[in-house]
Amino acid sequence: MTRVPRAVWIGFALVAGALAGATAGLLSAAGGVPVPLAILAGGGACGSTVALMLAVVRYATGDHP
Repeated sequence: MTRVPRAVWIGFALVAGALAGATAGLLSAAGGVPVPLAILAGGGACGSTVALMLAVVRYATGDHP
C-alpha cells in the first residue's frame, strides 16, 4: 500500500478548514451577525476543522506513537 505524503494531508486539512471557515463566516453574516463577529466565527470554524482533520488523519493512518 502506498503512503500518502504528509504534505497532501496537511493541504487537504487546510482546504477543508478554509471551506468550513468561509461557510461559517458567510452564514453568520447572512444571519445578521456583525461582520467582525462573523469573521471570528469563520476563523474559529477554520481552526477547529484543521485541528480535527489532522487528528483524524493521524489516527486513521496509524502515524502515532
